[in-house]
Amino acid sequence: MLNLANFTGRVGWGFASDKMGRKSFYLLSAGVQALAVGFMALSIPSSNFGGWLASFLIIGSLYGGGFGVIPATVSVPSECPHWHPDRVSLPSPHTRSLMYSVHTFPPPHTA
Repeated sequence: MLNLANFTGRVGWGFASDKMGRKSFYLLSAGVQALAVGFMALSIPSSNFGGWLASFLIIGSLYGGGFGVIPATVSVPSECPHWHPDRVSLPSPHTRSLMYSVHTFPPPHTA
C-alpha cells in the first residue's frame, strides 16, 4: 500500500506541482505532512487504525511527490539560483562528509 501511495504521489503530485508551482508544492507538502504526523500520533492512543493508515498513506504520497519533483526543481535555474551542477562533489573538503554536497560558492584554489 505504501509503494502504491508513493508511486501515485510521484505522478499525481508531479502534475499538481506543475499547476501550483514547485515552491508552493513544497510548502503545502511540508504543512500537510506535519498535520498528518500529528494526526498519526493522536490516532495511536485512540486505536483509530483507519485514521492512522490514511495519515501514513498521505505521508507516503507526499514523500514520493517530493522526490518526484526534485529533479524538475533543480533543473530550472530560476528556481534554484545557487545550484551549479559543476559544484557538486564527493567527498566535499568543505563539509568533511562522504555525502553529496552542493557548494553555493566556488571552492578555494589550492596551489
